[in-house]
Amino acid sequence: MVARVDMGGFPLWSYDNRFSPGVNIGSSIVRTDDEGYFVVGTGWNNQDPNLVLLKINHNGVEEWSSIYANAEGIDVSITSDNGFIVLGTKDKKIWLLKLKGRTNCRNCYRLIMA
Repeated sequence: MVARVDMGGFPLWSYDNRFSPGVNIGSSIVRTDDEGYFVVGTGWNNQDPNLVLLKINHNGVEEWSSIYANAEGIDVSITSDNGFIVLGTKDKKIWLLKLKGRTNCRNCYRLIMA
């Protein structure tokens, strides 16, 4: 679940979408320049992890999401070209995803490092 609260701690909105039937854990979140949020996490389907990428707007509405099977999400940072770099693991290797721009993950490319 992702929630935005006011200064008093009262919820303004919340977002909860189960990407996997098992446990879903958000690992990292960054605020985007359009006042939205980008979340990286992991959802488990039985024993298999799935790296989850989620972009939500300033009202907590999903703009897009992507799931990568058999991978885990660890961290995210905004890059100098207004994209994202996502750190994860896949097959016991470090996995970096560089997202070009802020539209959707069809513009992604991957670097797999041992």
